[in-house]
Amino acid sequence: MKGFKFIGINDCGSTCCPHCGAEGRYIYTWSEDGKVRSAMAGCYKRLTGMIEKSDEDRYFELLSEKQAKGKELNGWDKKIISLVSAIESKKITFDWGWLKIRETLSQRKIYLSKKRY
Repeated sequence: MKGFKFIGINDCGSTCCPHCGAEGRYIYTWSEDGKVRSAMAGCYKRLTGMIEKSDEDRYFELLSEKQAKGKELNGWDKKIISLVSAIESKKITFDWGWLKIRETLSQRKIYLSKKRY
């Protein structure tokens, strides 16, 4: 079993859900057991709600949703987007880039856990 991997969200303007055919705007794409699937937000949440997701996948879901809906990005978001871009353009190595992404996510998690108290 290859598990779950979040791929992204596309703002399609006006479209239909590939899963149920309902009209909407945002299409979520993910890989489940090696098979790429797509659906709108409601179907996505229903289809993936019981799947165990990594902290990274949950974060990238939130980040993609912020970007697709034009919401303001915080410093962690901007840093991670910059690191992903640098990895994709081969300005930094994949391993080093993901090490820095995981460090940033760890710092974010520590901050958010302290903020709650």
